[in-house]
Amino acid sequence: MRKAIIFALAFLLLLPLTKADTYLTSCAVLDTPGETYYLTQDIINYTSGDFCMDVRASNIIIDCQGHTISTSMETPSYAGIIYNPAGGGSGLVVRNCILTGWSFGVYLSGVSNNVLQNLVMSTNGTYGTGVELAYSSFNTLTNVTIFNTTSGLEISDSDYTNVFNSTIKNNFADVFYRNHERYCHSYYENVIGTNDKPIVFFNSTVEIRGWDNNASEIILCGADNSIVDNLKFSPSSYGWRYFVVQSNNVTISNSNFSNTDVWSDYSNNVTIFNSNFNDAFARSDYSNNVTISNSIFNNQGIGFYNSNNGTVYNVSISSSDFFGIYLSTSNFITISNSRIQNCTYGIRLRNSANNSIYNNLFNNTNNFGFSGAIYPNYWNTTRQTGTRVYSFGNEIGGNYWTNATGNGYSDTCTDADKDGFCDDPYVLATDNVDYLALSDEYPSPTTTTLPPVHGVPLLSGTLVGIVIGSGILIFMLRTLFDITMKGDPKKIIEYFIVLAVIVLTVLSLEVLFA
Repeated sequence: MRKAIIFALAFLLLLPLTKADTYLTSCAVLDTPGETYYLTQDIINYTSGDFCMDVRASNIIIDCQGHTISTSMETPSYAGIIYNPAGGGSGLVVRNCILTGWSFGVYLSGVSNNVLQNLVMSTNGTYGTGVELAYSSFNTLTNVTIFNTTSGLEISDSDYTNVFNSTIKNNFADVFYRNHERYCHSYYENVIGTNDKPIVFFNSTVEIRGWDNNASEIILCGADNSIVDNLKFSPSSYGWRYFVVQSNNVTISNSNFSNTDVWSDYSNNVTIFNSNFNDAFARSDYSNNVTISNSIFNNQGIGFYNSNNGTVYNVSISSSDFFGIYLSTSNFITISNSRIQNCTYGIRLRNSANNSIYNNLFNNTNNFGFSGAIYPNYWNTTRQTGTRVYSFGNEIGGNYWTNATGNGYSDTCTDADKDGFCDDPYVLATDNVDYLALSDEYPSPTTTTLPPVHGVPLLSGTLVGIVIGSGILIFMLRTLFDITMKGDPKKIIEYFIVLAVIVLTVLSLEVLFA
């Protein structure tokens, strides 16, 4: 009897420590540490607040048991499931849920060691993200499907993200990687993106050669000294795909990109050359020494953001609805020997200084523009012998400024001595002046126009030479005919005298033309 009483008392003492499972039929605040919450029915068209499941404690399990949590608000609510507790947290498990219509299906911020399993997510297509990981590391996603969102999986300043056996496709961006430092300890296995091609993640040196749309997205993070050559990357006309470089000393060459953002982010010494970009944008964010050369861009251009010491050389950019080249808070960028045409803005600068832009052709609706603070930039090099990107002349200096109607500054400026440079500087803005803008007045090297005689312009030297040469040839043939057929010595002497006069005349004209 005594033993039974002791056992009963022990049971009663332990009873408060035992947690009962909680069953939910509606949205709730989940604030009991270590609790398992089961959703027992669908929550459809929720409109009563910003969150449905607001998690505020660690080591919580949410099991939707296959049920749906959706909102029908015209402007979507913030998150279906949010875990953003003050002071951080960890250990959340979310499984067996369907989340639709939310701005964020699952939003994790400032937390770690969480698991998302067997989830299906989509938004209303206007704006939304399937899973947002912000300042959250050591998270695992398994058997997750995300579609019809702006960003399927968005990773912001988070590391050790492991994704297994998941499908993230038909989103405007399947995986949007926007770390502000190089967080490169993630792992992707059997992750399928748009067009049912894999999303691949490399965090060590790799050589990618001859790939023909083998992937829907490529992420090089910490993959220093990698080489990409002869890559065809045109994943889909749906949305936007990313080729992300967060690595140093990467070379990309002889490649073709379509519907792609080739993004160098927190990287140094990235080189892109001999490549074609169709509806594809090359951008440098927080990167140094990014070089883009000998490449062609159609419908998109090149952007430098918070980057320094970049180079754009011998590129052709056309038909961008926005800008050919954009510099935002970027300094010491050199742009030369390039053609930027048929863009809304040829080049636009925002808060950027000490950039060198010379020997380029600008032929756009607006050839240049400034926003933010206007700092000094250099729009010409020193006058020197060189090959012009446009117009006749054997010296380079500034840029050629024209437009679709052919009445741009370079077309209409005064060039009194016809040396191929405008006599007056072209002032773009304060401390932004092209002192050696190219003109179209330099004489053509293939045609020499003689000065007028008595008000009548002479024919070009080339045309005169053709006429005289034809006359000589005809005379020689006629002479040969007289010698062979007629045998008239007087005629032969007469013709040779005329021939001598013609030769002397030609020599005189050669001296005159010289």
